[in-house]
Amino acid sequence: MNAELSAGRTDKSTQQRNLELSGRRSDSWYADWGNLLLLALVAYIVLYAGWLLLEWGGETTATLVAEIGYLPVLALGALFATRAAFISRSDRGNRQAWTLIGAGFFFWGFADGLWAYFVLVAGTAPFPSIADLFYVSATLLFFAGVVRFPAVAISVPEWTRYLLDSAIILVGVLALVSYLIIGPEHLREASFPVEVALLLLYPFIDALLIIAVFTMLVRRPQTGSIGVLLLFGAGLLFIAAANLLWSFQESRDAYTFGGWDYILWLIGYGLLVASPQRHCDVVRRGVTSTLPGEFVTRVRGLIPYVGAAVAFAVLLILAAPSLVDDLGLVLIILLVLAGLVLARQVVTLRENADLGVRRAIERSEARFQALVEHSSDLITVVDRNRNCRFQSPSSLEITGFSAGDLIDTDLADWCHPDDRQQLIDALDRVASEAADRARVEWRMHRPEDGITHLETIVSSELENPGVNGLVLNSRDVSERKVLEDELTHLAYHDSLTNLPNRAMFLNKLMRSLRHVEPGRGIGILFLDIDRFKRINDTYGHDTGDQVLLDVAAHIRSALRPEDTVGRIAGDEFTMLLPGLRHEYEAMEIASRVLSKFDTSVPAGVSWTLTVSIGVAFTETPDDDPARLIRSADAAMYAAKRTGRAKAVLFKKGMESEMAANSAMTDSEHHLR
Repeated sequence: MNAELSAGRTDKSTQQRNLELSGRRSDSWYADWGNLLLLALVAYIVLYAGWLLLEWGGETTATLVAEIGYLPVLALGALFATRAAFISRSDRGNRQAWTLIGAGFFFWGFADGLWAYFVLVAGTAPFPSIADLFYVSATLLFFAGVVRFPAVAISVPEWTRYLLDSAIILVGVLALVSYLIIGPEHLREASFPVEVALLLLYPFIDALLIIAVFTMLVRRPQTGSIGVLLLFGAGLLFIAAANLLWSFQESRDAYTFGGWDYILWLIGYGLLVASPQRHCDVVRRGVTSTLPGEFVTRVRGLIPYVGAAVAFAVLLILAAPSLVDDLGLVLIILLVLAGLVLARQVVTLRENADLGVRRAIERSEARFQALVEHSSDLITVVDRNRNCRFQSPSSLEITGFSAGDLIDTDLADWCHPDDRQQLIDALDRVASEAADRARVEWRMHRPEDGITHLETIVSSELENPGVNGLVLNSRDVSERKVLEDELTHLAYHDSLTNLPNRAMFLNKLMRSLRHVEPGRGIGILFLDIDRFKRINDTYGHDTGDQVLLDVAAHIRSALRPEDTVGRIAGDEFTMLLPGLRHEYEAMEIASRVLSKFDTSVPAGVSWTLTVSIGVAFTETPDDDPARLIRSADAAMYAAKRTGRAKAVLFKKGMESEMAANSAMTDSEHHLR
């Protein structure tokens, strides 16, 4: 099981590498000209079969179509195989396999060309002929190509079993063909030794075609989709059937041009042609690779017994008359016993296979249970519909729910609504194999309205029969998220007053400027506490901090709900007033703030606290935020110079006055 999963992952990585080499990717099948040609090939085969069966245009025309109809198909097969070899240039085994198969298409095409010449020009098709050499060579090239496909490594006992099974298939097919299809009497009547050799050689290469199909089932290739092999194997079986039909007719001098064997050959050629194009489709379009299922595994185990049964049946058919005379009832008993023993062997094999699967699953489950039982992480298995199939015991500690509470529920139902779609998207990407794995952070509801922050890695084990689902490995990151939120808050807020700092205030100001409506404007207030340095020097910084907190509270109580107040430095506060119709509205709010300090005497301070406020106003969406704050700051300096404890609206020239007075003496700065 693990070997198959590893091979499946190798398939994906090799496909991706070949995909990058191909230089382009399209999700539409019709974007590839090869698929369009295959569609035309299907119509061509249907037209060819109809032409032969209905003899359109008369016997002469039907014969012409029958003989030359293969050539375009085989040429297309050589083209597709060459293309598949080129696309697989980074994979030596695939490149060699498709090169050999392409040569096989060429040899078959050349042989059919010679055959068409004999029939249409020479008026007769000699047997044997040079065309037979190319037919045999083409079959051998196809067999060599199948063997060259990169395959999963198998052990020495498996190789031994494979060779023995192949020998059983070979003997069974040769027995069937030699005695039932050709017949010993027809072999004795052959005119030349070469003719006898060819009559026996064709059954042999037919057996090779069947063994090639068996090879595909045993030596599963490492790259590409199993659909490539199914097409190729089906094509070989059709051709083997057509060859057997031809051998049966040829050995009895009953062969006719344009019969059913011609149609079987063309269908087989068409399936073979589709195989390299399917390989190109897998690589260029990133079509999902698949593994052979349980049915294929059982079929490959029964094929050798079918071959042995065929040989046994041939023996019975030939020897039955004399054996019945000599043995009578004993023969019937022996046949019944042989049938029962064979059936018992098949049942035993089935039981052994099922037992092996059960033991593998049990070992996998035990290993999985040992890994997850004491894991501090949360391990969850869900199906394609997100229904929870497994939850590790750590669920209770991490989420507050026991594993049983979550089984058979939709995982998305436990997710915070704001995070639900991103969790679903991550699961869908992995389930559709658009990604090998996905990372997602989401919040999960806890009992009693709590929240758990989870960081989850999603991976697919849908092809693993022991899991058959998506595996979610989750870690509780709630403490980290709290710390991150605290750090983010500290980065944008003043640590003493918890008001927005300069960075956050500028960000809010920029957003407000972008949303200024026609006929509306934004006011900026810049507030400075009068003689705040004197408070710190006289009463200490603890009292100064309390004064700052009192000032922040007074400002907030005077502002509207939509206004924002921030502390940008020391005793300097800024206020953002959106949605104002006129600058005088900003002045009114500034006056309201000033009124909060008319009788304010902070605890521990012996005089009334006063503040100075500068006011700036803009109706321009693309105004510079920093310039607005500088303008309000300049107006605040003007308020300081004209007596403090007042609000002043910014006028042109105030910034230059502030710059001229920026070199204040220490005593002037002290009185600020």
